[in-house]
Amino acid sequence: MQRPAGLWRILVVMSFGALSLVAVGGAVYLSAVPTGYFFYRPEDAASFTPDLRTMALAFLLPSVEAGLALVVVRPWSFRASWGRLLAALGVFVPWLGFCGATVGPHIPMFIMLNVVWVALIVFLLTCALVVTVAVVLVRHRRQVSLQGPNSESVV
Repeated sequence: MQRPAGLWRILVVMSFGALSLVAVGGAVYLSAVPTGYFFYRPEDAASFTPDLRTMALAFLLPSVEAGLALVVVRPWSFRASWGRLLAALGVFVPWLGFCGATVGPHIPMFIMLNVVWVALIVFLLTCALVVTVAVVLVRHRRQVSLQGPNSESVV
């Protein structure tokens, strides 16, 4: 029988979902306005029309990243989550390096927003990993202290 998720777990999922919506909405907005791009000539900005492919990329990239983070981490069930957090960091840290390598002076702003979004995911995963490992260590120490020093079996 599975225990119901605690309120804090629901808040974690809801908060991450809200952050994801903000990131996706911001990326789509920045891909649709001419101020989100670099133009050599100001008259090029006046004739700017949003490209549907670019807007789809701006929508899909943070959506897929958020979905992947939620699927790998599964915050609604924290059983053995430190391994899943390490796996997620193993995916997102190289992805952050790849996305960060694309940053240049003339990139569209929605790409820069995506780099910040991935950096936020890596930060949140790192914080969650530190907290999870600390909880595991405290539980282990508490279990050892309850058993006492003489309860170890000698072979």
